[in-house]
Amino acid sequence: MKREAFAQVMVRWIEKEQALFHRQFHTSGQIPSFVVDDLLPEDLAHTLARRFPKPETLTLRNTFRERKYVTSQMDRCDPEIEEMTFAFLQPELLRLIEKITGFPELLPDAGLYAAGVSSMPQGCFLKPHLDNSHDLSGKKYRMLNLLYYISEGWKLENGGNLELWEQGPGKPQRTVCSQFNRLVVMYTGGQSWHSVSEVRCQAPRQCISTYYFASQPMDGKGGYHVTSFKARPEDGWRKWLFEADLLVRNAIRKTVHTVTRGNIGTFHLYKKDEKKT
Repeated sequence: MKREAFAQVMVRWIEKEQALFHRQFHTSGQIPSFVVDDLLPEDLAHTLARRFPKPETLTLRNTFRERKYVTSQMDRCDPEIEEMTFAFLQPELLRLIEKITGFPELLPDAGLYAAGVSSMPQGCFLKPHLDNSHDLSGKKYRMLNLLYYISEGWKLENGGNLELWEQGPGKPQRTVCSQFNRLVVMYTGGQSWHSVSEVRCQAPRQCISTYYFASQPMDGKGGYHVTSFKARPEDGWRKWLFEADLLVRNAIRKTVHTVTRGNIGTFHLYKKDEKKT
């Protein structure tokens, strides 16, 4: 199935409940977000789940901030996983998301900077954080994160769930289960602190993700920052480690941006392997 067909299926389903998703996204007191269940026909979603890459075939990110397996090299994944990933970048879906969120002129990222697929088996986690404010060049503002979960039979008690810290880390969070065939669309600007709870089961939590950008910040403030992590309430004294880490990484990244004029190298970027074509 091609990306255009995947996009058409998603658009038809989301349009049916467009008013509901609009209300969800514009609920006051919450990080702007909406949840689409049963995004794809069940048989198609199960096919994608079975074709999802194994964790050992991906790149491990393993620090005190996060533990997960990732890749943006979609041409090295199953063709249908690649097509589904790029389906989120199709114009008709972007225009529909614009209507729901009220964010005009959203821009896709064909380079899949910090996007693509992730697999999180037992023990994996992602600490509370704000996403990087920009794209790789530092010229576009990151606006929305789309997260599509395709882990068959996933339950809340498995862990690996999305946590939205509406009042910031240290206060109670809202948990969204990484339920099979569920899409979450969330705003990444402002104070959109979010995390992934530690996975408690052996089966991996599987996710396809992408970002939408804009030429101007929606809050009118702008400003640049790297992905900014904070400790969980139970981390105790280690919160100072996160604070020091953020100061250092922000200083380094801003210096590198100035010197290279935004031409920063990263492994988490789609670079098609021309030898395979």
